[in-house]
Amino acid sequence: MVSNKVESTAAITFLACFVPFAGNSFTDTELMQWLSQKEKSLILIVSDGMPYSQKSIPIVSQQAQERNLPLIILSDRTGAEQKKRGDCVVSSNVLIENGALRHFPSLFAVKDHQLLPEVIPGIQTPQELRAHLTEFYGDH
Repeated sequence: MVSNKVESTAAITFLACFVPFAGNSFTDTELMQWLSQKEKSLILIVSDGMPYSQKSIPIVSQQAQERNLPLIILSDRTGAEQKKRGDCVVSSNVLIENGALRHFPSLFAVKDHQLLPEVIPGIQTPQELRAHLTEFYGDH
């Protein structure tokens, strides 16, 4: 089972894989498992090479905490540093075909166990992200 616990925003950098995915890959199988278990959640795709990815993590983490939304943070690649941290690498064709690797960071929302069609590309201010999440989920 994938952990959905989001720790304090000051401490979070990446959500490591807590299940033995094949090579720490988050494939369509893991995505379907995640969707079946999470009525609402967020999936953030980041890249170590993109500073805005790193800046987005505490913003998204804080919003997830405020709304009590499970959050998983996936990396765009698997390098030595990512493996050392235990990062999950996005390998899901569904996420990739929906734009997971077009821009970093990319944020997906899940509602009613379904991936919403709109991907949120790029870093958002807390206010912008709050507005997106209110549009997706209503006021909390």
